[in-house]
Amino acid sequence: MCKRNILIFCICVYTLLAKFTFGQESYPQNDFISPVPIPISLSGNFSELRTGHFHAGLDFRTGGQVGVPVLAIADGVVSRISISASGYGKMLFIQHDNGYTSGFAHLSAFEPQLAEFVKQMQYQEESFEVNLNPPVKTFRYQQGDTIAFSGNSGHSTAPHLHFEIRETESEWLVNPLLFGYNLKDQIKPTLQYMRLYPLDDFSAIQVVYYGKSGTYKRNYFKAVTLRLLKSNGRYVLSGVKEIRAKGKLGLAIVCKDQINGSSSTLDIYKMDLEINGKTIYSQQRDFFSLDHTRYINAHLDYSAKVVLHKNYQRLFVLPNNKLSFYKQLENNGVIDLKYGDSLDVQVTASDFFKNSVSLTFQLRYFEFADSLIPQKHDTGYKKIFYFNQPNVFITSDIELNFPEYSFYEDIRFHYQKKKGWDQMYSDIHSIHDDKVAVQHYYTIQIKAIDLPETYQSKAYVAQIGKNKTYWFVGGTYENGYVVSKCRGFGDFAIMVDTVAPTIKSLNFWNNSNLTGENDIRLSIYDRLSGIKSYRGSIDNKWVLMEYDKKKKLLVHKFEDVPDGREHIFKIIVTDKKENEKELKIKFKR
Repeated sequence: MCKRNILIFCICVYTLLAKFTFGQESYPQNDFISPVPIPISLSGNFSELRTGHFHAGLDFRTGGQVGVPVLAIADGVVSRISISASGYGKMLFIQHDNGYTSGFAHLSAFEPQLAEFVKQMQYQEESFEVNLNPPVKTFRYQQGDTIAFSGNSGHSTAPHLHFEIRETESEWLVNPLLFGYNLKDQIKPTLQYMRLYPLDDFSAIQVVYYGKSGTYKRNYFKAVTLRLLKSNGRYVLSGVKEIRAKGKLGLAIVCKDQINGSSSTLDIYKMDLEINGKTIYSQQRDFFSLDHTRYINAHLDYSAKVVLHKNYQRLFVLPNNKLSFYKQLENNGVIDLKYGDSLDVQVTASDFFKNSVSLTFQLRYFEFADSLIPQKHDTGYKKIFYFNQPNVFITSDIELNFPEYSFYEDIRFHYQKKKGWDQMYSDIHSIHDDKVAVQHYYTIQIKAIDLPETYQSKAYVAQIGKNKTYWFVGGTYENGYVVSKCRGFGDFAIMVDTVAPTIKSLNFWNNSNLTGENDIRLSIYDRLSGIKSYRGSIDNKWVLMEYDKKKKLLVHKFEDVPDGREHIFKIIVTDKKENEKELKIKFKR
């Protein structure tokens, strides 16, 4: 890169960092009101740890009810409307004059004028799912206006309102609590477990435990997990007298938080690691980019999440971790314990309202001969994959292509194959380790074995689980291979889907009289590749059917006046391998 390009790059980075490194006092404190006309009670907070992503906003309880009015938090115009059968469900974005945009998700309905516009666009596109950008200033609301109603649409497990604030220009998500929402919170976070990692082949850990008849020692050359106990207002290591170590070490913590008036488990806002009084790691959850949300798999110990089902937050940063949370870093938070060192370690976790707790302990150097440390001789790996460059793996019957920065650190890549089952059209290919996360989609090509020509269009890459379970990944047949995109490791093979989806009518049947009914309901389901599309019509005219994917439910609400005539309802449901199922039902209304 030439000097001029380097200078331009540095200026751009500095500008972005400057934009997002101001303190709480830099955010407008009186511009926004609450989005709900009821007392605020949170069931989820900003950047809370979810599977594969950080929570993008605040979740407001609605008393278990659907239909609570959702208010414009400030004057603004509708900038986007999104409707999906999964994900955020029905979502609305309002752009405000102060440089921020508010978002509201899992809605049950929009206010009438907006709802009519959305319905017109759905009929125009003949699709329930839409992503709309209304003409500028078409829908303008004043602060406090009702813009929608809370619900449970999309991938939501209970009625609530998901609320976001984004920086309009960059679309970065910003913690809504930074805008002056005053909530009562006197509950301190809790610390539960600590995990200590030797980070290279010359690092070791020795823990001196209290036993029934004195103390005893254990040496560790892989990660060791220790339980935490609260004592006199501070956390200590349960059952541990002393920790001795040498070399490069990393630390991770399991913690959680709560807020007054809510039993929900929330996440912390800030965490610091100090060594001898000096901060070497600090995270603070003010903002992040949606493009970076999957880096949660680098922020957490992904392997521990898969195996132990706990969220260990690393207090050291892996080489490929682009999150904006890390405010202060020295040596990326890695502790380097050298001869003669005796280190005072303090971990402090805080919530947004400055309730905090600390863990303190000592790390003392101990001499442990390198020759006694079991070397991690990994002779079975096929090649080294470097995180900051593209990586390719090819054999006679599989090809894998990984874009650069697919991994959070360099990995020693493993691969093997084994014979497939009777219903498979390839061997089973074991690609590395499902306890290692992949950041970006990669291309997988598997050679087909004895795949009949009639099945080629139905072939797909399946991921194989335990006890002969499997699920659809995707793919198409190309020149003897099935090619798909994938974003995970594990066992993979070629299977076929020749089975059409199932359709079941729930409240009407052939020759039903629906004069007194408000809607018709159906259940649709596909076991293998999943539902790709559906099309419902009455008397050959497309009709709007709302799809709730989690319930497998399709609903068409009647809007016309009953005429006593016979009508024909038809629906065609197609799965992702183009298998179709059609259902026709005659009814009177």
